[in-house]
Amino acid sequence: MRKFLNCTNHKLTEAQIADLKENWGVTEIINLPENLKALWSQIDPEATSFDVVLDVVTPVYKFADANDISIAMVMGEMSASYKLINYLKSDGVFIVVATSKRISQEVTQEDGSVRKVNVFKHIMFREVC
Repeated sequence: MRKFLNCTNHKLTEAQIADLKENWGVTEIINLPENLKALWSQIDPEATSFDVVLDVVTPVYKFADANDISIAMVMGEMSASYKLINYLKSDGVFIVVATSKRISQEVTQEDGSVRKVNVFKHIMFREVC
């Protein structure tokens, strides 16, 4: 049984879910609970002590450990992501990133302004070294 942790501020797309199941053998996808998602997304950018980052990383790591995660995608504030990725990798967790292709289209509006629309198409998950 392979469990995947989505440690991002984004919901996985159907294409990403299918990729995880078909190509990575994932049987369960786990998102951060709302309380941890709120912590993860609001690390104080003015904090001068790394302890503030550890106060966020530690409960997220404990959550991952308690859920026996085997694959994770970690995106967020750089120092927190780096620390969490190191903790997870030391436990043997595979870390992946989602790759996508951006399809961009500019549409001229009635008033002459230009509206730019970006559509991101999932390509694959790539393991992080």
